[in-house]
Amino acid sequence: MTGASAPPVVEYSPPTEDLAAIRQIVADTETAYNTNDAELMTKHFARNATVVNAMGVTLSGVDAQHVGDFPGGPVDAPALDRKSSDMWS
Repeated sequence: MTGASAPPVVEYSPPTEDLAAIRQIVADTETAYNTNDAELMTKHFARNATVVNAMGVTLSGVDAQHVGDFPGGPVDAPALDRKSSDMWS
């Protein structure tokens, strides 16, 4: 391309408090998975969340807050007898 210039490079750094909040959500989710804690697993869900579990069951809205209350949820998931870190080794 003759005469065309490269698009400008835009530097972006998300606010520190956003990064801290995202890291906390990831840490809470990992802890919830490793300890089978359905309440912690759903702590950061929006009120209008939609959840599909490993068994294909879908819940939306406030019902999604109780993801551990239906078959295959974190509390009723024998297939999840390993820690999340085991999946990466």
